[in-house]
Parts: sequence; structure tokens; C-alpha cells
Amino acid sequence: MSESLLELRRMQAAIVERPARRLESMKLLARCDDLRDSQLADLERCLEQLGDRVPDVTVEGAVFVTHCGKSEVMLGLLRESPYASEYPLEHRPFQVHVRFFSRKLYEMLGDPFAIWHRLPADWNVGNRLPSPIWPNEGLPPRTVAKLQTVLKTGGSQLLLGATQAVVDGARIALSRPQPANELLEHLWQLLPHATRDRRRLCTMSFALHDGFDAVIVPPGVAPQPGDRWLDEEQVLDYPEGRYEKSLQIAVESGDAWDLEALLNRRSTETAIRYALILLFVMAMVLSVVPLVLKSRKS
Repeated sequence: MSESLLELRRMQAAIVERPARRLESMKLLARCDDLRDSQLADLERCLEQLGDRVPDVTVEGAVFVTHCGKSEVMLGLLRESPYASEYPLEHRPFQVHVRFFSRKLYEMLGDPFAIWHRLPADWNVGNRLPSPIWPNEGLPPRTVAKLQTVLKTGGSQLLLGATQAVVDGARIALSRPQPANELLEHLWQLLPHATRDRRRLCTMSFALHDGFDAVIVPPGVAPQPGDRWLDEEQVLDYPEGRYEKSLQIAVESGDAWDLEALLNRRSTETAIRYALILLFVMAMVLSVVPLVLKSRKS
């Protein structure tokens, strides 16, 4: 195995404790030797975005994924602090086990939930964490049978509406009294590879923030008029789009070829970028050709 491939698979990790109030400083509990201070700063900014804790809402098992610049992805798993169980939830700190991936590795994997299933968090490590290394293998591919199960068990109308909204670049905020990992995991199963590589999620946040594209919030935390977020009612009423319809047909008919083509489609952003490049090239050609013809005549 080449050294460059090993470095691609290597991650940095840390465990921190965040107070109930977002502006209080987090406490570093454990870290790997190669964790950078800039990564800790990115983590602290991300945890501030989760907002202040609210009564009767746990974070146990919540997952988030977000981007750190163009070359790195941060993946976090939350739990209630085991040392503060006597406090009510709204005053209780919580702990975060975080891993930093290269963007290339995350794009090869694409599923934050499957990543935690494959490499579970070890909370009992003292103050030193080993640098995790992803195995020399990918994740199992998504199959027709798997997505059929997702649509049957996850509420197809909500999932399909959310899928089309996220593909179109919308941000969605769904209200639940506790982390809804399964709901966002099912949503991520339905997204094209290129879209889920670029979208960010959190399965329990106490506030809405532009750092995420799909988020679960407690009851009472809702988008305000003029916000760019879609709530559950708007997601359910979201206009049916081409991707959503094609995906539903491929899954329900068991067409593995069409499903693979849909999951491997370019993202909207990439398609727009290619279109702009093509327009630029055409404009350059149209501006140069008359000059060439004129020079030949002269």
C-alpha cells in the first residue's frame, strides 16, 4: 500500500464536552497526536451553531456532518455527559466524538451513518486517541431492495419531497422531540452520490444555522418568515421533480440500471458549472472566429 493511499485513509479524532450554553468554551477530553489546532477551532464553531440546550430534548446518538473548507469533512457523534446526569437536560453538558476526513475519502464513502456503524466511537480511551484509519474497502453499494425498504418504512411522501428539495439546493428543517437518525439516514440513502457529498446534516440541533442543509430541531424551533428553510409541511407539498419521480419509478419497478444511473448523476451545481464553462467557451469562439476571418481577408 502506498504512503499516499494510507494518508488518504487516515483520520484525526477528538472527544470534547460542550456546555449547555453555546457561547461557553468547550472542554477537550481526548485527542489524537496529529489533530491540528485549526481543526479544534472548526469544531468549536460548529458546536456553537447547535445553539443553547432546551428542556426535555436529548442529544444522545445524534450525528452531524459538515465541511471544513474545500479539503476536509467533519463527522460528529453526540452523547449526554455521563458525569452530569443529576442536571436537567437544559443545563447538562454533552460530549462529542468527532473525526476529520479528507474530502476525497468522504466522497468515496458518502454515508455518515454507515461510517459510524463501520467504525464505532470508543469513548473510553483516556486522554489519548489513536488516529483512526479507514479499512482498505468501501461501503456496500445501494441496491434496489435496500431503497425499496427505505421507501416502505420511512414515509415515502416525506422522503421523496425532502430528496427533491435537497437535490434542488433547498434547506430542510424537520421537527422531532429527539434525534431522528433514521429519518435523515433514509434521506441520505435516496440522494445522488454527488449531492450527498456536498450536503451537510445534523440529526438534532437546538437552532437553525446555515452550516447545515438538513436538520432535525426540537418542537418550537421553526423557520421564520423569509428564512430559506423548508419545514415539514412545505417539504410534503414540495413540487414533484424529475429526480424524485425517476427515482420512485426505478425503485418500485426494480430497475437496477436506471437506479445506478440516477445515483451517479451529476449534482445541480456541477451541471450549472459545466454549462457556464460551455457558454464561456462558445462566447470565446464566437468572438475569435470573426477576427480570424478578418485577418485572412486582409
